[in-house]
Amino acid sequence: MLSKFNNALFVELKLGRMDKQKVIRCLKSKGFDLRENVVVEGESGVKHSFDFEVANKHRRALVDVLLEVDELKLFEFCVKLYDVNREGIIVAEEVKEEVIKLAKEAGIEIIIP
Repeated sequence: MLSKFNNALFVELKLGRMDKQKVIRCLKSKGFDLRENVVVEGESGVKHSFDFEVANKHRRALVDVLLEVDELKLFEFCVKLYDVNREGIIVAEEVKEEVIKLAKEAGIEIIIP
C-alpha cells in the first residue's frame, strides 16, 4: 500500500517531463474542480490509484496522466474504471489515432494539454 507521500512521489515520477501545473491549468480551464492523488476502492476490493478526481456541475470523473497512451494503457485504465464504476479522463501528450477511436467507443475522454 502506498503512503500519501509515496503516492505523491509516484505521480511526480509518472508525470515525468509533463508539467504538472500545465495539467492542472488544463483541467481547471475545462471548468473542473480537482483533487489530487485519489484512491478508490473497487467492487473487487482492490484499491485503485488515480492522479486526479475532477468534478463540475455536469460530471465527475477520475483522471490518469500519461506521457503516451497505447492500447494496453487504455485497457488498464478501462479495467480500473470498470471496477470503480466511474467515468474517466486520460490526459496525455501522445496518443495513437487508433487509441483515440477506442477510447471514444469506451466513453473515455482524452485530453492533450
